[in-house]
Amino acid sequence: MMHIIYTTHEYPRPGRAHGGIGRKLQILARHLVQAGHRVTVLGLGAADAEDSDQGVRIREVQAARGLPGVRIFLNRRIVRRAIMQLIKETQVDLVEFQDSYVGLMPLGLPVPVVVRFSNTHTLYAAKLGRKPRFFRSWLEKRYLPKAFAYASCSAHVADTTARLFGLDHRIIRVLYNPIDLAEYPPPDVRKICKGMVVFVGTVYWVKGVFELMEAFRLVKQTHPGCSLYLLGRDQQLPDRPGTSTMEELKRRLPASLVDSVHFMGHQPRATVLDYLAKAEVFVLPSYSEGHSNAVTEAQAMGKAIVFGANDAAAEVIEHGVSGLLANPRDPADIAWQVCRVLDDTPLRDAMGLAARRLAETKFSIDVLLSANLDFYETTLAKWRDGHRVQGASRNPAKKA
Repeated sequence: MMHIIYTTHEYPRPGRAHGGIGRKLQILARHLVQAGHRVTVLGLGAADAEDSDQGVRIREVQAARGLPGVRIFLNRRIVRRAIMQLIKETQVDLVEFQDSYVGLMPLGLPVPVVVRFSNTHTLYAAKLGRKPRFFRSWLEKRYLPKAFAYASCSAHVADTTARLFGLDHRIIRVLYNPIDLAEYPPPDVRKICKGMVVFVGTVYWVKGVFELMEAFRLVKQTHPGCSLYLLGRDQQLPDRPGTSTMEELKRRLPASLVDSVHFMGHQPRATVLDYLAKAEVFVLPSYSEGHSNAVTEAQAMGKAIVFGANDAAAEVIEHGVSGLLANPRDPADIAWQVCRVLDDTPLRDAMGLAARRLAETKFSIDVLLSANLDFYETTLAKWRDGHRVQGASRNPAKKA
């Protein structure tokens, strides 16, 4: 039996919005507990608090306040103190940090530290052709190489992150984001509403929402009865602080589309699944994704998917078999792929079945639980043998 600490502030809690990172961690943590292991989720919050989720222990410690640079330093000390307290209370075998939390990763812990890559700030900026923020990039470059072992949500993220940070990509284990198929009803084409196009994700420019609006205008020219539903949290535009992406989309929306485009905002999980069940097409023309949880959920629901032909897309969808890939910066291509589904019911149903099979064989927690356990057990064995995963001897890291 292992005891694993996961450090993140994104673990789903009642009444709190959360993203895909928190959701996939919840699935893994719950199943580790069901398999007889102990899991503690440690995060920073407004005050010290304890909670539990199906056997997963959740501990929040009060975060420091102050200027960003000072706050990071203080919060790293707080996280270290909390981890050491847990180690004193009970045996801890391993601590895992999400890459977004790596600036808080203390050095010199008496247990191995794992970093799981989803999309570091440095990688995200590089993929979008933007200059990363100096301080965040510096933190990642300083602390990421100090971890003992690494996992990644996709091979593309593993390879690109290794190149950016000077790591050997061969030491990064690819572990796709898991999905619990028990939470999804078997696909039922009888529930599909003809012409219903559904987007699930953060309403943000990187998700291709502006191109999607133009694409939908083109789709309406040949499919006047179709409708588009956008489910997800709003986000401010990066170059116009205080400006809502959703409000900007509404402002640009032609009068002819006002009654056909529905901005649903953040919705409860049951509502999202209901919309997915009814969707004829699921569309997410993202510029960049590590491994999209929304796409995996659509696969579990047996949906025909139009996904952005971004960096890791080929790992998730086989074009023409389990979905369609579109150039996320080309509204005409997005529209063409959506129309292919709307015009071809046999293709729609065949891709939906193939998508469900992919979820079952590649992304199911039933498959990925054993892969994660093997990764942890291998890491612990190497730690106990006194070998670094990198295969190179180093001086012991100083505490920070």
